[in-house]
Amino acid sequence: PTLDVGHLLVLQARAPEQIQVGDIIVFNAYYHGKPIVHRIIEIQNVTGELHYFTKGDNNALADPGYRVHEDIIGVVVLPIPYIGHVTLFLHEPYGFTIVVVLFLALLILPEFFMKDKEDDEDTEIDEQDTTEQETANA
Repeated sequence: PTLDVGHLLVLQARAPEQIQVGDIIVFNAYYHGKPIVHRIIEIQNVTGELHYFTKGDNNALADPGYRVHEDIIGVVVLPIPYIGHVTLFLHEPYGFTIVVVLFLALLILPEFFMKDKEDDEDTEIDEQDTTEQETANA
C-alpha cells in the first residue's frame, strides 16, 4: 500500500526476526531529524545482527546504509487516511491556538445566547404583567 501525507499510522513493535521484506516501517535515521516511513527491500544477517535496507515507495534509490532493530520504531499495521491531517494542523504555528479559541467559543457563545433568551423571556413576562394590571385597572 502507498501512504500519503495525512495518514495516521498504527504501529506494532516486532521482534527482529518477525520483520519481513515488504513491511513498511517507521524508523529513526542518522541523516534525518524526524522519523522516516519506508519499506524494507532487503534484510541481511551480518554476524547474527539483522540489517534492514529500506526505500521509499516514491523514491528511485534505496536509502543510504541500513537500519538495525534499535532504529525501528514500529511496523505499520494500519494506515488510516485523513485522520493525520488533524495532528499536522495542530503542529502548525497557530493550529493549536485556533483549535483552543474555537473550543472556548463553543463553550462561551451558548451562554450569551441563553442569557439573551432569558432577558427576552423576562421582558415578555414584565409586559404581560403590565398588560394584566392595566386591564384590571380599567
